Amino acid sequence: MEENFLILIEVAKRISYKPGYSFSIRRIDNEQAFISLRCPSLPNSQEKGEEAGLTINNTVKLSAIITSSDALHAFANLVASFELHEAAEWFKLDERQVFLPHGWGDEFGGFKWEDFMNLNGKFLDALKQIIDQPGM
Repeated sequence: MEENFLILIEVAKRISYKPGYSFSIRRIDNEQAFISLRCPSLPNSQEKGEEAGLTINNTVKLSAIITSSDALHAFANLVASFELHEAAEWFKLDERQVFLPHGWGDEFGGFKWEDFMNLNGKFLDALKQIIDQPGM
């Protein structure tokens, strides 16, 4: 699996995302690695005026990394997970979050595109707190 790990390293050196964001890789064992996206200061969706940095990780099975395209796909999935989570935090109705991106153990990856696109799933907060309010 050493070749597979080296492919991840080489691709990580060549990719970029938003200014200030960075990718890193850490080997877990002979079969797996963590790929990470470090985000600089982000506005807090709950507390106005506050900011926080964030690092998110995905576990990659090295056996799945055969080509540079496979590695690029792994990093693209990491970015998509981050952006989906941010969309869920910032999508609001009457200044209140519609979704609960942290509601189930703050698990990155637990919130899916289907939950966002179809307004369904266990992460939907609007049905419990917003839609049934008087005046809606």
